[in-house]
Amino acid sequence: MKESRRRFFYVEDDSARVGGWVLSVPRDAQGNMVDPRLFTAGRNFDSPIGLSMPIYRSGISQGFSFAALEMPVVMREVGDLIDRVAPGQVQRIPVIVDDQEREFEILNVTRTIKCIDEQRSNITYWTTEDDRPDRVGQYRMIISMQIDPDLVGESDIFRPVGWKIRLIVSERLRGVLEDMSVRGIIFMDV
Repeated sequence: MKESRRRFFYVEDDSARVGGWVLSVPRDAQGNMVDPRLFTAGRNFDSPIGLSMPIYRSGISQGFSFAALEMPVVMREVGDLIDRVAPGQVQRIPVIVDDQEREFEILNVTRTIKCIDEQRSNITYWTTEDDRPDRVGQYRMIISMQIDPDLVGESDIFRPVGWKIRLIVSERLRGVLEDMSVRGIIFMDV
């Protein structure tokens, strides 16, 4: 009997549908904006102490939400859960969210994997005609992204190399988050 392949899903923000809040850009202890791409690049962030996160649009607080540039922000309990299922695959950075008593964290996913199945995905690449010579040959847009599960190994949460805007989770982690009824996210098959 053939062994079944692991399944994976990209995480999509569902907070707008459920009346959730929208979070802004993080700020350091001096009130300066911190570039959200530092938390989505797939590498450790040298964390300054005292990060805060303003609420851009009021709404229901979410257990998992995406702030600027697909930067995940989670309740501490959700971070604990993800850390148990995927040890060593995320960096958890405490952040104070405006006037919230609950503890929140920026979830910095530090694992990137070259796993996009280019043959099965619908991909547009940057070309010389796009006047971006620094990007020629790179992914410009991916619609209907598919990954090759055989390239993922045992990872449960990661970002695909070349398309780090997507956060991918294993079926196992998705199940645990759904069992905990984490509000603010939905999962799309890849």
